[in-house]
Amino acid sequence: MFVTAGVELKFHNWPVESSDELIYKQQGSGNIESLSWSKENSFLTFVPEKGNPEIISLKDPNNIKNVHTISAILDTTSIAFQRTTKRGIGLATNTGQIALYDTKNKLISRLFQSAPCAVNLLDFSFEDKQMAVSCVNGTILLYDVKHGDVRESYTASSTYPPTAMRYHPTDKHVLAIATADGNIMQWDTNAGLTKFCAQIHTAPVTGLVILQNSDLMVSVGYDHKFCIHDLNRECVFRSNQQFPLTAVDVSHDSLTVAVGSVAGILYIYDIRKLVQPLTSWQAHEGKINKISFEHKVKYEIDSMEDLTINCTKSHEIIVKNESKFTKRNERKTEVKTFYEGKCPSEKEFKYLSDKSSSDKKYPSETITLKSIKHEVADSIHRGANELRNHLMAQFGSLHNFILNEFKTIDNQMEENWDLLNAAKNAPRETHDKDLLE
Repeated sequence: MFVTAGVELKFHNWPVESSDELIYKQQGSGNIESLSWSKENSFLTFVPEKGNPEIISLKDPNNIKNVHTISAILDTTSIAFQRTTKRGIGLATNTGQIALYDTKNKLISRLFQSAPCAVNLLDFSFEDKQMAVSCVNGTILLYDVKHGDVRESYTASSTYPPTAMRYHPTDKHVLAIATADGNIMQWDTNAGLTKFCAQIHTAPVTGLVILQNSDLMVSVGYDHKFCIHDLNRECVFRSNQQFPLTAVDVSHDSLTVAVGSVAGILYIYDIRKLVQPLTSWQAHEGKINKISFEHKVKYEIDSMEDLTINCTKSHEIIVKNESKFTKRNERKTEVKTFYEGKCPSEKEFKYLSDKSSSDKKYPSETITLKSIKHEVADSIHRGANELRNHLMAQFGSLHNFILNEFKTIDNQMEENWDLLNAAKNAPRETHDKDLLE
């Protein structure tokens, strides 16, 4: 199952038909800005553009219902369930507040050190050791979830705000970030290294996801582009859609890609056959703001009261010098940039290169960079042959048409010459007689 969000939530089974969907109408209004599945997919939480965050139950798919509305904190802009427990939800606000919410006791269990400005993105790392927070001024804060302090602070861009951010689904130290100028970065937070940095898009990136057990990333943007790229800075696939693209996610088996557009059209791709979507349809009347596949494991839970993993009690924020990057001043966290210098532009990429990447391990044994390249190359070859045959047929028809026209003109000219010669050779006796009289 996966969910698409516009002004309402729609839940789709896969394989999916356009009519096979469940709808939940929010209590607030406007587009749904942020959403997150619980660990076993029994609950989903989301933030509307106007209104308080909601937690809804999916225990009975035919009776999706609100089980709690979070009112303990105002102006929430981003929300995420912790990955290892359903009891903790991370919240970020328009005023820079960062909090951990206890879903069992229905209260804020911890307040983190505030961000310097409004927060637009929040995500937990694998195993919940870190929490990344993105600010609209381009600052990325990495929090230690256990101790509550900011471990590192980075600048993704001093000019453009981050527009998408995702931790790797299985690697707790890999964080991917995209910005409004089309740049995409992947960062190793443990080693302090930039693993990937490139300007893939020419407009704001609206969706970003890292595939499990591979170096592949998928991104979409307002430039109409749907791209798949890897860490060797090689774009392995790119397509341009009719409308600007606004959301993307990949299934837990890394085989199915769902892409949403500003026009509400949903595209479903098989990552092994990317030349054209498996299907597409008008899923929403307006913009699809978010897409999210459920997690791999699902357990039955009776209620929110069954969440048994304890949250640590709220305590005073402690700043420790435990960073693996460098020692920090007690009063100020050192600010670093994700990438020193400009990311390579899109033109510097070698699209559909013949460079072998067979040594890479991808999500499935059948999914390799080589197979994707061959699929696209074969499709281009077939299309070129079809175009050539079509053009040859058209040129043949044009040649025959012109030849027939020249033959017609030639016949008409011969007939006219015959008439002219006949007129010239006609007897003039009558005319000469008239002149003599």
